[in-house]
Amino acid sequence: MNKKTSEVKVLHISAAHDLGKVINLLLTEGQVYGAIAMGIGYTLTLTAAAIANAIYNAVGVRIKELPITPEKVLAALEEKKKKVKS
Repeated sequence: MNKKTSEVKVLHISAAHDLGKVINLLLTEGQVYGAIAMGIGYTLTLTAAAIANAIYNAVGVRIKELPITPEKVLAALEEKKKKVKS
């Protein structure tokens, strides 16, 4: 991580997958690389944060733990109601 710009670069990554019997090596490699790319993308892009912020803007509760489930939103709304009443 660049401390001046806060830019994050993934320089090395290791992955372990329980594949069973590999029938098509090229397809298998594509699946593994795709899983790695999705994990990095989920971690470093703003998708999850953008959805969390949209929920906050819509209903006024901040969900800080993924995955964001209806149960978590409902619990946060109930907690918000309790704080308003006190």
